Amino acid sequence: MVEINIDDLEWKAMPVKGFEGKPLMNHKNGSMKIVKIQPGSEFPLHQHPDKTEFAYVLDGLLEATIGDTTYTGKSGSFYQFPIGVNHGLKNSSNSDTIVIIGAFIDEK
Repeated sequence: MVEINIDDLEWKAMPVKGFEGKPLMNHKNGSMKIVKIQPGSEFPLHQHPDKTEFAYVLDGLLEATIGDTTYTGKSGSFYQFPIGVNHGLKNSSNSDTIVIIGAFIDEK
């Protein structure tokens, strides 16, 4: 078992402006990180051909689009983004949103 003190990790810029992450684990079949989404920031619609992704809201408000439906979540909301389905994330609030994002490769 490995213990990670999240407060000791530094926020690292992600490829999309307004998104910063703290990696928690990274394995050949999946990964998980804590992500801070700044107000007004949006991760555009995209899809994954070989993995299922998920988001769990720790703090703040999150708009999660899955296919043609947009959900508004708060602390405790959980979203699963299936293989091959367009999905995106947005913070429309005036404060940071903190989420756990993870993905795992589905065995066929």
